[in-house]
Amino acid sequence: MLEHSDSYQITKGVQLNFVQETHAVSGKEIAVTLVIFNNSETPKSLTLNLNAQVMLYTGRPACQIWSRRVTTKIGPNTEKNVVVSSPELLLQVSGDPVQYQPMMAEVTFFNPLLEPLTDCTMSLTGSGLLFKTIDTCVGTLGPQLRVRLQIPFTPTKTGSRMLTVGFNSDQFCDIKAYTSVTINPPK
Repeated sequence: MLEHSDSYQITKGVQLNFVQETHAVSGKEIAVTLVIFNNSETPKSLTLNLNAQVMLYTGRPACQIWSRRVTTKIGPNTEKNVVVSSPELLLQVSGDPVQYQPMMAEVTFFNPLLEPLTDCTMSLTGSGLLFKTIDTCVGTLGPQLRVRLQIPFTPTKTGSRMLTVGFNSDQFCDIKAYTSVTINPPK
């Protein structure tokens, strides 16, 4: 379902069309496809820095909520489609949710691109769950590969707590996943 399309000429013979494929609903992701047209007789190498921002009711942009760098080559007189969405980041918690008892966070990230992701890092945070933020350097993640990390932690406070993981790389930034866990007092 084509919802909306914007077109931009970025250089002679190269045109970008952003196609919004779904309705924008508050709190839900939207599907956007970037269609690149090379109408010239020569191949092109492109590096595009894309981002999305919150727009205030006054029309002023607010914070950036998504960013991605796309590097691609496109042949003469051809069209290429690039799906513009955040890759999936999963966060699961296992173990007995009891104060001062060890638990495990499992973080899974899949590289959907046909190119490696470089300078990959993950950060795990959670008030009352972790003493401090746990930063993990993943390095380079090959094309269409999955990384799975298991991170032990011991909750220090009871009640409903939020565990957050963030993924960053040179190609994707500020991808986040959350899970809520209720920590019970010891018996």
